[in-house]
Amino acid sequence: MMEAKEKFIVDGFEFATKKEATAAQKEVESVKYIKEKVKHDNSDKLLSMYNKLIEENVFKTPVGISYLRELQGRLYRSGVVEEDMLPITYSVSVEKSKETTEDKKDSRFKAPFITSLIINAVMAIIIIVMIYIASTTTSPTILDYEVKLQNKYAGWAEELKDKENDLNKLQKELEASSKNSQN
Repeated sequence: MMEAKEKFIVDGFEFATKKEATAAQKEVESVKYIKEKVKHDNSDKLLSMYNKLIEENVFKTPVGISYLRELQGRLYRSGVVEEDMLPITYSVSVEKSKETTEDKKDSRFKAPFITSLIINAVMAIIIIVMIYIASTTTSPTILDYEVKLQNKYAGWAEELKDKENDLNKLQKELEASSKNSQN
């Protein structure tokens, strides 16, 4: 399911980001102000204003550039020669749009990558703690259980033999004392 992409439309142009749309909206207001304050019938004043707008790079979005193009058309129709007008400079950065696409791809993988790193770090800590516990514990583990069990039974066997020997000695003493008392 695709997410609904928010559209930023200003004066018939769609912009990729809210920031670009805000800049375009400011240019719409600037164009409106210029149209209200400047008379477009005097070609010398119009040429001077046009060149100043170009020199100061006032308009950067397609909204402002289209207004400059409109002014350029008026100047051509009023007889101003092309050499007197500065060319409109506008460049769309293809690399910027590629970077934006790559950034979106990167951000799509960034969150799962960070989550994966955190999970791996936690797992590594757990393994280290388990190794520490296994190396410091005195209770038998699966690795040395058989050896510890054999040692334990060997100790019991020795105790049983010692007790059996003591009982045999005691029995012999009792038998010897009962023979002595009968004689």
